[in-house]
Amino acid sequence: MKYGILGLVLLLVGCTTATETSQPGSIQTPAATSASPTVSLTDSTGEPMTLTTRPVRVVCLTEICPDILAELGLEPVAVNDPLSSDPRFFGIRADGFRVIGGSFFEPGLEDIAAAEPDLVIGLGGVHNGLRDALRPIAPLYIVNPLTYEDSIHYLREVGAAMGRSAEAEEGAQRFLSKLEDYRARSPKDRTALVMYGSDVNFGINTESSLTGGLLAEVTGYPWPNPSLEQGGHSSGGMQFSLEGVLSVDPDVIFVQTIAFPGFQPPPLAEQLAANPLWSELRAVQNGEVHEVSFGLWSTGRGTRSLGLVLDEAMPLLYPNVFGN
Repeated sequence: MKYGILGLVLLLVGCTTATETSQPGSIQTPAATSASPTVSLTDSTGEPMTLTTRPVRVVCLTEICPDILAELGLEPVAVNDPLSSDPRFFGIRADGFRVIGGSFFEPGLEDIAAAEPDLVIGLGGVHNGLRDALRPIAPLYIVNPLTYEDSIHYLREVGAAMGRSAEAEEGAQRFLSKLEDYRARSPKDRTALVMYGSDVNFGINTESSLTGGLLAEVTGYPWPNPSLEQGGHSSGGMQFSLEGVLSVDPDVIFVQTIAFPGFQPPPLAEQLAANPLWSELRAVQNGEVHEVSFGLWSTGRGTRSLGLVLDEAMPLLYPNVFGN
């Protein structure tokens, strides 16, 4: 799916111009697993890989990777994303992580090699072309989470490969319990919409997106997608119009303003306010438009990120039920 101007924004959002690298933080590893038997993995592309020892040093090229490691009680040796710096994942320890230079789409291979990884985790539709270049360095495991069930699958698979199946299962059950609690207690009598963009050429997360599908479990989310894009952060997203939003007129709107290095746009909601249709929306009139983090809501995609999205969304959707 092509997005025009919005697609260019999404292309640039993952880019980083960081060239400085710091020493990686201390890596917590299960003491008895580094010499474990052969480990077999098959990623989302169907690529099989066999590791002669359990991976210990993991380089993260996509945000679900540090999410998984945080759930396992481990840390990456190098990262290529801003989500790792969120204190809810690693706290101040993230200040010591090695940063991979280049862009999100073209990470610096020399920086990856310098981290001496056993495994590199990348995103489907973005990093597939790096596999051959990375072969002399480490195996590339491609993930493509389109549903929260996919996120749980990757958590369990990486956890098993790293000798942390128990921790992976704890993380999975922690998320599933939270989802079930919100689902059971939600009145489900309000509608929501998640929007994203850097300018008035915005897009929406449809029910086919990971975030949209998650919210559809706990509230009304009447935004079907006729086609699901297979790969990248924008899977299940589509370019949209204010006329289309007004035709449904949701009760609550979550807005993600996309910024990237060298470009910090005004909040998307402020930009859309110049359009007279914006003020006709019920959510605008009732003060139910909420700015949320694109990094967490659209790029996290792991069980910890998805749990945090629910924790942010539900008190805003149903303050009388979840306000505390």
